[in-house]
Amino acid sequence: MLHTSAPELLEQISWLTPHLPPPSPFRIRCEADYYGASHEIARAVSLASPPHSSGTWRHGWSRFASTLPEVVATYKPGTRVHLMPDEHHERLLTDAGYPNALAVGYPLLYTPSIAPARRPRSLLAAPFHLLPDISPPKSQLEFEHIFAEYLVSQRTHFDTVCACLHISCVETGLWTRTLENHGIPWVLGAMTNDANGLRRVRFLFESFECVVTNHIGSVMPYAAHLGARTCIADLGNPLPSPEAFAQHPTYRKHPEALERLKQIQQFPLSADVPFLLCEPTAATCPKFWADKAVGASFVIPHESIARLLGWRTPDSKAPETRRPLLIALGSTPPALADPDDREKLGVLLASFPNPVSDSVNSILKDCTRLQKERKTLIKQSSEAQKWIPVQQSWTWRILGRPLFALERLFRPSLRPRHSANPPPTEEITKSR
Repeated sequence: MLHTSAPELLEQISWLTPHLPPPSPFRIRCEADYYGASHEIARAVSLASPPHSSGTWRHGWSRFASTLPEVVATYKPGTRVHLMPDEHHERLLTDAGYPNALAVGYPLLYTPSIAPARRPRSLLAAPFHLLPDISPPKSQLEFEHIFAEYLVSQRTHFDTVCACLHISCVETGLWTRTLENHGIPWVLGAMTNDANGLRRVRFLFESFECVVTNHIGSVMPYAAHLGARTCIADLGNPLPSPEAFAQHPTYRKHPEALERLKQIQQFPLSADVPFLLCEPTAATCPKFWADKAVGASFVIPHESIARLLGWRTPDSKAPETRRPLLIALGSTPPALADPDDREKLGVLLASFPNPVSDSVNSILKDCTRLQKERKTLIKQSSEAQKWIPVQQSWTWRILGRPLFALERLFRPSLRPRHSANPPPTEEITKSR
């Protein structure tokens, strides 16, 4: 369901619903598919559908910087490419043995702007949502009523008040009934297996003048980055206790992440985001904070994202450092563990004209060929070394040479190629 079905509520948002990007469900194959991120890249590079991505792409913003590499990467250290939102996460993984971690910003940054115009005196509410396998707190219904009544009170300041709900809330019935009972229309926001998920979220944040939530999450930096005034209604903590997360697969696998969650929940919002705690009428757009939070300065071309995900599309400009080298090649070859080697290859690639794909492929083919030749020479050398003690022995001198000469006499394939005649008989007799 894309929005509320009540006719009297739909009339309030008749200016919005006809333009909302419709859901386009698909089967998720990897993390890069979440919320349609890989579909946005495929559209940008003119692919009919996104190929399977061998790399990962972190999609959820967190209030505090992550400190657990394996939880962030979702894989153990290896050569897999991990696209991170900012330099902190990139450094966290590279220091922990992930050579192909690279800061590129959040997937939302790679969606197109399709909203016609921001509607004046409009308020979009984005209630905090839980993961599908996390049970809501016992006071969930109470929190819903408190927030819904708060939104009703804002109608004296805003002509349009609408709510944006996560698919997990719509499917479980959270918020929908409470909002409709208070006369608040709602629309579907993010949906994990939706090719238009990120596109629809961006459309909503660019259509409303102000965005309000009841707890901090990805909504705040995303909306502020896209130019909306943002604020948090301090109406109590809607989060369940940390124990409710204990059975989640991630926290069961990483108990240290659950301890980290307990520490985070102890910090009040006023400790790090006091500028967000205000009424919607006094809300501002903290774009500088939001741009840093979403990694806006690390955005790279869509073609480079496709290459990093393992799609092998046309190359971008040649690199000179580790970061652009990783962008150009799509991953760091295991042989380039030394930073000096990466730097040298970057300088070498910089000398080639664009595109560098042919040059890179030529270099890699030459390296592969030389490696095979080296292995062959080593093998031949080792075999020759094995024959040295044999050829120097009395057994070889007495039996080996005469027998080999006889075999060469009767088997033409063993004769020297430069001579079609067999060796003289007297030489064989003399060798005996």
